[in-house]
Amino acid sequence: METPKSKGYRYFYVGLHLAMLFCTILFFIITVFGDNRPIYLIPAGISLAVLIFSGGRIYFKTGVWAFVHRKSEQMDERELLLARKSLQKAYSGFTVVILAFIALLSYGLSFKGSSELIKCNSSALWFLVCGFIYLAHSLPAAFVVLNSEYLDFRS
Repeated sequence: METPKSKGYRYFYVGLHLAMLFCTILFFIITVFGDNRPIYLIPAGISLAVLIFSGGRIYFKTGVWAFVHRKSEQMDERELLLARKSLQKAYSGFTVVILAFIALLSYGLSFKGSSELIKCNSSALWFLVCGFIYLAHSLPAAFVVLNSEYLDFRS
């Protein structure tokens, strides 16, 4: 694979990380709807392991996670600008994702009998909520990784 500072490396791991977040949520929801059969936990566990590996590789090893969550008093002007731009893009995208989910959920609730399905499987919604919370925290770091030319924020 390429060096950690190359654009292809960064795009690959950010894409892998976001795809594995989606797959992990999806597989855990399938597990809940599949009567909690252990066979459904295998792909969920694999995608969770890849999610943790890719997050550690691109966010924690480079120090981007700590950079995004650092206080503004500890940043210089260039870092403040980069953090502000990434937060603005990330929360714009996050808002679109949440609004699309709410629209799909309200569309699904409009069908007869769908409220019983939601009520019976409300634990599946907890996986979505947890995934959305993690997405809100990881998207700013993803935009820093994708937009930054120099990728060493460990200092």
